[in-house]
Amino acid sequence: MRGSAQYMKRTYNQKGFTLIEVIFSITLLGIIALFILPMAMYGMKFAKWNNIRLTALNLGYSQVEWLKTLDYDDLGLDITNYSPKGIVKENLYMNEENSSPLEIEGIEYTLKTSIVWEEATSSTNEPVPTATKKINVTVEAKDPFSGMKKEYSVLGSLVARESEREPTYPGHLKIYTFFQEANFPKKNVMIKVTHNSGALVSTTNTDGEGRALVGNLKDGEYIVNPIKWQYPELMVMPNGVINNISTPKWRTEENILVPKWDKNNPPSYPSHSFYVDLPGYIKLLHSNNYPNAMLTIKPTSGSYNPPEGEPIDHMLLKTSLEKISQTKFWRLWSYEYDITYEDEKYFLIEKENGALWDGNFNINNIYEASSEELLLAFGLKNSGACSKTRDGLNRINEIYIEFTSEIRSLELLNDMKFSLNDMIVDSTSYTITSADNGKNAKIKIVFDSPSIEFMGNEISFEIIDFNSLENNYGMKLAKDLNKCTLKLIE
Repeated sequence: MRGSAQYMKRTYNQKGFTLIEVIFSITLLGIIALFILPMAMYGMKFAKWNNIRLTALNLGYSQVEWLKTLDYDDLGLDITNYSPKGIVKENLYMNEENSSPLEIEGIEYTLKTSIVWEEATSSTNEPVPTATKKINVTVEAKDPFSGMKKEYSVLGSLVARESEREPTYPGHLKIYTFFQEANFPKKNVMIKVTHNSGALVSTTNTDGEGRALVGNLKDGEYIVNPIKWQYPELMVMPNGVINNISTPKWRTEENILVPKWDKNNPPSYPSHSFYVDLPGYIKLLHSNNYPNAMLTIKPTSGSYNPPEGEPIDHMLLKTSLEKISQTKFWRLWSYEYDITYEDEKYFLIEKENGALWDGNFNINNIYEASSEELLLAFGLKNSGACSKTRDGLNRINEIYIEFTSEIRSLELLNDMKFSLNDMIVDSTSYTITSADNGKNAKIKIVFDSPSIEFMGNEISFEIIDFNSLENNYGMKLAKDLNKCTLKLIE
């Protein structure tokens, strides 16, 4: 009996887990998994990124080594009028056809080869602007997790001619490009250089420091302009306007004078900085229904400081509503504008909320062009007039208000709701007529039985239902321009 009892006790102590123990174990494993799983996922991502980075590094290294095997005269980009000119296709891997992009293990890689001049000083202390060639190879690939393209490798090298070079003309200029602001040098921006006679001198790219060197220039004036970069569109910060009749536009090129070389008194050769960005556009909706009004627009004094001796109006662009959608704007500035057609005036309002456009471009993505979707609207002029009754009391007899554009019909005005000094006026207590030879831009409101009293010589007038008014072109009254101040007429 004692042996059976001991056996049963031992058997009871060796039974399986209880339900509570099982639930606790599963919960504990889940908690552990919550900590381990993110680490495992990050480890997988890091391994993938590291593999992409190593592949990009090998591609860049192979491209640089291949470039070093080329003859010095062949080491340049195969682009029309490019300097230094050569046989290298800037987007191909070792000039192999169909190598852009390169697909390796399901990842697409793109290469960008840049070859530019690097300056030096001769033994006689003369500048040699085409002393050596500087090469840079950038390798990009899409991030497999975010889908965004990013740089994984940038390699560079200097290459010099092995034999003695021919003497070159020492004249040169340096160009620097920056993305938006001076703190961000921008590489691979193509620079076009033209002599003021109209002859194209060369095109070249900026290097990894955002610098381009143009050499072998004789003295004279040259026109320099950034014309291309990695994105589909390019906007250069303007330095003036070109207000010709056919295509008014911002002026972005720069006239630069290269001095004549004087061995006894070496000149200081010029340099210039350009700021580049993606453009901003004004997209005017339903513009076909509107008159081809003239628009004058310029940056505000708070966002643009004109060069010394220049008025801010030297940046005043004159164009038409018909051409405004094709005009590129430097989107980092704020703008003030004026839109007129004959004796009428219009305003730009936001599509979404009907508020007056504040002159700024919204930048949702710095690597995409910005677009402001706007509508045309009209408004009340800033001031009107009112007259009081002749009974000696301060009561209003009639008022005059004026719109910046003619209202489509008097019927719309008869249904208009407005207030005087914040008091809503009964629509049955007045009549409305034109006050300008039948036109509905300036109107007169006559009260049947004057009862509104006022103090002082000014009264505030506000149209409450501004959305109900339209002009002859179907524009709405801007909600920010529905008020004016009435001056008392004795």
